[in-house]
This record gives sequence, C-alpha cells and structure tokens, in this order.
Amino acid sequence: MKRGITTSPFTFAEALAALLVTSILLPVLFSAVLVAHRASEVAQRSEAAARLAQAKLTELTVTGDWQDAEPSGEFEEWPGYTWQLDIEDWAEDDELTTSMTELTITVFFPVQEKQLAIRISTLVAAEES
Repeated sequence: MKRGITTSPFTFAEALAALLVTSILLPVLFSAVLVAHRASEVAQRSEAAARLAQAKLTELTVTGDWQDAEPSGEFEEWPGYTWQLDIEDWAEDDELTTSMTELTITVFFPVQEKQLAIRISTLVAAEES
C-alpha cells in the first residue's frame, strides 16, 4: 500500500474562476500600459519642444534677428514641430525709464493626433527708434 500525496486536477469551477479573473485583469493591465506609453510620448515630445524653443529663442536674441525675423516657421529636422514668435512691449511699471521687449516663442508639436504647445519667454532691451 502506497501512501502519498494525491493530486487532483482543477475542478471546472476553479478553471472558470481563473479565466474570469484573467479576463477582468488583462484589459485593465493593457489600458494601464497604454496610458503609461502615452504619458511617455508626451514627455519625450514636450522635452524636445522645450529644447527647440530654447534654441530658437537663443538664436533670435543673440543674433538680434528677432526684430526682422519671420513671425513663424518650421523646424526642418523635426517634422510636425512649428514655432511662432510673439513680440510685445513690456514695462514693470509706468515710471520705468528703460523699455524692454518680451519675446515669447511657442513651439507646437503633435502627440496622439492632438496639437500641444510649449511656450517660453525672455526680455530684451528694446531698440531706441
């Protein structure tokens, strides 16, 4: 007479319960992975847009081209990324003797069929006319 541990296969109810749990959890897990992937893509493209905006704003301020530059354009090496330059007079208060100009560059970029934007600004001394 052998004494040992007897194993029995899963019952039908246990197998159904396992399938039910799996069928509930898999879509939740897949949607969580999809959301994480979308967030990662937005972060990567936002970071690239911020670098492009900073580089373009630096280029325009260092060269002084902001006064005569086109108000918008595209980044040739970055398809889908476009920029727009806004120029406004800026004064902290009415008694300020030195006038400043605020340059704001906005970079637009596509993510998941949506158009997002990054905007940065700087101040430059206004030209005396």
